[in-house]
Amino acid sequence: IKRLTDRAVWDNISNQDLREICEERKQKVRSTPHRSSGNRLEVSRIEREERRQLIEALLESIENEVWASKGIDVNRLPDRYVCESIYGGIERLESMSRTELEQEYEILGLPLEPNAKSEDLLHRMRSVLIWQDMPLEELQAECKARGVPTGGLVPALGVTNEEEKRAVLVERLLAGLCSETWERVGIPVSRLESYEHAIQVVEEWIAIEASPESYLRSEYSGLGLPPEGLTRSQLVVRLRQISIWSALELAELRRECWKQGVGSAVGGQRNDLIVRLAFKAWSPVPKEDYGYNYYQQQHHHQKPSAKPSRPGAGYQSGSKAQQPTAAQIQQHFSALGLPAKASCEDVRKAYRRLALEWHPDKNLERQQEAIVRFRAVKEAYEQLSLHFRTKPGARS
Repeated sequence: IKRLTDRAVWDNISNQDLREICEERKQKVRSTPHRSSGNRLEVSRIEREERRQLIEALLESIENEVWASKGIDVNRLPDRYVCESIYGGIERLESMSRTELEQEYEILGLPLEPNAKSEDLLHRMRSVLIWQDMPLEELQAECKARGVPTGGLVPALGVTNEEEKRAVLVERLLAGLCSETWERVGIPVSRLESYEHAIQVVEEWIAIEASPESYLRSEYSGLGLPPEGLTRSQLVVRLRQISIWSALELAELRRECWKQGVGSAVGGQRNDLIVRLAFKAWSPVPKEDYGYNYYQQQHHHQKPSAKPSRPGAGYQSGSKAQQPTAAQIQQHFSALGLPAKASCEDVRKAYRRLALEWHPDKNLERQQEAIVRFRAVKEAYEQLSLHFRTKPGARS
């Protein structure tokens, strides 16, 4: 409506007035044709062309304002066609239901943290839509503005061309966005060894929420901790905290021990330190008695179960998922263009890149092929994620 109203006004004012409006809006206008004082028909033609260009520039300024309201800066993107495409994608996201948003969010290959707000998911996906079409130099500027590192792309990560560099920078920017939210819900991303460890913590929190109470009790007692008298909500809170301690570097975990006044931190093993922290936080036991020995003395009839390499790594939702065969695992790695020795981090990165590349909405001219490829990529990621979660002793 605004465009139609403004256009009606602009059609009835002079070229000089149009130039002044352009100046007020700081809208650039293509070079104005030189006016010849000779032929009146030629002068009239030039004035009409000038008027067309002025009105076109003003219409573009309105589009720029609309795009800017969605975070789209026309000056940082290749062309207006790209801006229009991004705007359409954002409008599609904003029209989605919560369920549809969550399904779309899966394409990013990130876990959906508990109690994630719809506006946070929208913000992340809007940002990715914009970043993935930015030129490399603009992405580097965006990283610098947000304090995101841009070094180490070559040769450490095997990134050899501009497209791969852009993909890595988009991933780092997205990590920064997620980190802000995860910090707010209690995950100390800045203290963890890497962003991938933060993802692991989020995944464990999701799994903890979905696990039955009996399984939570088993995991808790398996760490040498007494679950008696605890409600399900208390178990969830404590196992969440344990998953954070488990993701800390050993040096950082020892610092946490000293901070909490837990003795014998120097030289202590990870699981022992975690149990000592747990007893300090949740039990009125004298600190010199913290650890497995105290629990075994108080519950001598119970033998603590074997502990996973990372507490929390074995959570399940209750129903046992069918394991893919070795041949299927190899097929899934191939679908993502990865060797069989690829890590969980490699799988996540390949999935994000391929899911964005083959998303049906970005391949309208070959949509049928894109649907088939997209489904194959999604299935490969889901099956390999299951493979890494259930692989004995795996630490992704």
